[in-house]
Amino acid sequence: GLALRPKLASLRCSETNPSVLDCFEKSKRDQESRLEDLCPVEMTVADAEDAVHEDCAGADVLIVDPPRKGLCEGVREALVKGELGVKRLVYVSCGFDALERDQAALLNSRRWKLAHAEAHVFFPGSDHVETLAVYDAGGPLLLLVLSAIAARWLQVLSDDAKCRSASLHGDTLKALCAWNGVYA
Repeated sequence: GLALRPKLASLRCSETNPSVLDCFEKSKRDQESRLEDLCPVEMTVADAEDAVHEDCAGADVLIVDPPRKGLCEGVREALVKGELGVKRLVYVSCGFDALERDQAALLNSRRWKLAHAEAHVFFPGSDHVETLAVYDAGGPLLLLVLSAIAARWLQVLSDDAKCRSASLHGDTLKALCAWNGVYA
């Protein structure tokens, strides 16, 4: 989150593991020694469900980076019910099955539309996919259908260990895959 500070008015971060506080403070001091005009930042130690309700007050964007199991039920339900009031959700996923489950809940709520998604295989030869998905609050039914298509493409791409990256944006599907050094 610290890398976003030059573009934000304020930043609130949370982590369940208290041992990251020292690293966070060191990174914050380093950043402040090199850059100017940084927004204020706060870091709290809390579980995701508590943090999301406290940290989202007045926020426009929520960035989540859950473990492989995905969003905890309380966070997912708060997003589905529109309790957090954020306009954009940025979901960084290292567990595609969990992302697929969470996305289904978000899209089926009709409160969220998939605006952008990228899948990356950082470890060629493995079946592990890192995914970045951006959801916007609201949206027409057409975008729900396109989001379902995008989710299926991400699944197809994640099944191909040779695929290095894929990008989906709005109603346009762009897949960039490498097979033996040749881009399709």
